[in-house]
Amino acid sequence: MTDTNASLVDTHWLAGRLGDPGVRILECTVFLHPQEPHGFRAESGRAAWAGGHIPGSGFADLTDELCDRASALRFMLPPAAQFADAMSRLGVPQAEKR
Repeated sequence: MTDTNASLVDTHWLAGRLGDPGVRILECTVFLHPQEPHGFRAESGRAAWAGGHIPGSGFADLTDELCDRASALRFMLPPAAQFADAMSRLGVPQAEKR
């Protein structure tokens, strides 16, 4: 890929960097199950990830550790300290200030 700041990468790029200590791969699947009469139930994809995943990847749970639990809205970005703690537990190093 030509854009080194891209958030999404292709399989060729990823395959070439498996095991690279400078790359942390995080799965964050959430299954949305429709509920009547409207709405949905969100289910963490952690069990699916545990059943098989990209080698060396971790699981970032958008239904728990990476959401603002105090918000009435789902999937809102958590407070900075909560996000930083979660990223640290997931093996993502703190970015250097520039």
